[in-house]
Amino acid sequence: MPEAPRLWVCEALSTSHSSTAVTWLAFVALCIGLVPHAMQHGPQASIIEGSFPTSLRHTSAGLGYQLSLIIAGGPAALIATRLIYQFGTG
Repeated sequence: MPEAPRLWVCEALSTSHSSTAVTWLAFVALCIGLVPHAMQHGPQASIIEGSFPTSLRHTSAGLGYQLSLIIAGGPAALIATRLIYQFGTG
C-alpha cells in the first residue's frame, strides 16, 4: 500500500497534467504515505526502552538515540554538499 502514492505521483509527473494538479496529488500522496510511517514510529520508543533493564532504561535509550543521530544524520550535509559540487546541480 505505501508504494501506491509514490506511483501515482510518478505517473502524474510523466503525463501532461497541470502543475496545480500535480502539487495537490503530491500533497495527498505524502499524507497517505505518512500514515504507515506514523504507525511504525509511534511504538518505537517503548520497544527500544523495553529492551534495557530498568536501572539503565532512559540512559541507554537516550544515548543510543543521540549517537544514531550523530552517525546517520551528521554526514548528510557533507554528502549533499559533495554531490552538489560534483554534479553541479542544486
